[in-house]
Amino acid sequence: MLLIDELDASLHSSPTLLDNTPTQLLDSGEVWLCEKDDQGCSELFSLSDFRSIRKPTNKQRRYLVGAFGGIPRVDTGPIRRVLTEG
Repeated sequence: MLLIDELDASLHSSPTLLDNTPTQLLDSGEVWLCEKDDQGCSELFSLSDFRSIRKPTNKQRRYLVGAFGGIPRVDTGPIRRVLTEG
């Protein structure tokens, strides 16, 4: 198993690949999201787990409003501490 954190930070803008105009680039089974809980444990799941997705659905728009989870949460506390102490 190979895990890569923040893959989209240097390769592409991930939500753009979810758009279905003019054509759908990725099937739901090819899109995987990761969600971290409050204890720091991650859960990996596919868009194909969401049975309510129809072919013409704009997955990009639904992802950006949080319909699928996997919303990035950034803890800026450690960064702030370093910047204020340094």
